[in-house]
Amino acid sequence: MSTGTEKLSRYLLPYSFRLTGFFLFIAGVVFSVMRFMLGIKPGFLDVKVFAIYCRYFDTKYFSVIGNNISEEICGILLLAGLFFITFAREKKENDGIMHIRLRSLFLAIYANSILLLLSFFFVYGFGFLAIMVINLFSMFILFNLIYYWLKFRMIR
Repeated sequence: MSTGTEKLSRYLLPYSFRLTGFFLFIAGVVFSVMRFMLGIKPGFLDVKVFAIYCRYFDTKYFSVIGNNISEEICGILLLAGLFFITFAREKKENDGIMHIRLRSLFLAIYANSILLLLSFFFVYGFGFLAIMVINLFSMFILFNLIYYWLKFRMIR
């Protein structure tokens, strides 16, 4: 009969995904800085894409549109990297590590929910839209910050 840790750890990715995750995340941060802080939109990323819904000057459904996919590449790199980092196994996965994972998950959900609730009260307009975009990644970021901090404390 398998233990609870063994049952839960079967949903984790292999340890090798952690390095891939860090590479993708760092690439996503670099490309995001280039795109959003420096305003670089490479012309070779202007491509035709299929859109289920698109609204710029007019609204289109299920159509092919022209788009610079630099924002989408940033999002994909960040999300995939954070996902791999979050769900990759440790070299030695045990009950203590699984307990830290679970505790980190709860704390991240609590913290993210509080931050989101506060933004409903204090952030409006396009700022709130920015908060919603950040919220795509904040759960993973909060989880990893809490997880590695708790893991560091456990090792110390």
